[in-house]
Amino acid sequence: MTTSGTIRYALGRIELDFYNNTAVEKKTHAIRELCEQLRKNHNVSAREIDAEEAIEYGVLGFSMIFPTRMSTATAQDRIEKLMKELEEISPMRVVREEWDLFEEMLEAGDGSPP
Repeated sequence: MTTSGTIRYALGRIELDFYNNTAVEKKTHAIRELCEQLRKNHNVSAREIDAEEAIEYGVLGFSMIFPTRMSTATAQDRIEKLMKELEEISPMRVVREEWDLFEEMLEAGDGSPP
């Protein structure tokens, strides 16, 4: 039996400024806590993806997967809510955010190998 559906997912990149920070360890700890809070509140997979050795700068990558029944508009609203909360809870200043929402049609097979 073959069924099909649409998968919606978002990928993003967030640049953070940790002004006047004096230790990489402090920044790394703050980013890890931020990623954990985003995962708990929004079911987001997030991680520092660049500038790990920089003291006052960090880059966070994230991904979100949405239920197939969720509309594109609702998915976009969820991402925008995530961005707003990030700016409110982050100990670092959000310098730049980039994200995109993707949709793909998937066909599920009967489980047998191709």
